[in-house]
Amino acid sequence: MNIAARVQGLANVNEVCISATVMEAPGVGDIVNSRSVSRNYENLKGIGQKMEVHRMTIPPTQT
Repeated sequence: MNIAARVQGLANVNEVCISATVMEAPGVGDIVNSRSVSRNYENLKGIGQKMEVHRMTIPPTQT
């Protein structure tokens, strides 16, 4: 299983979690700037060190 899948597995309902590497990718900052983003460090299964994870809430869409 790769790191992206482990990071996204941390997300709760209506949340997206991304790694610091993804957060630093070109254009990502522009997309998430309008959202409330928290940063913390998480232990991921199979990874020997804590990883920086950014968590943002995505409001549910109304249908």
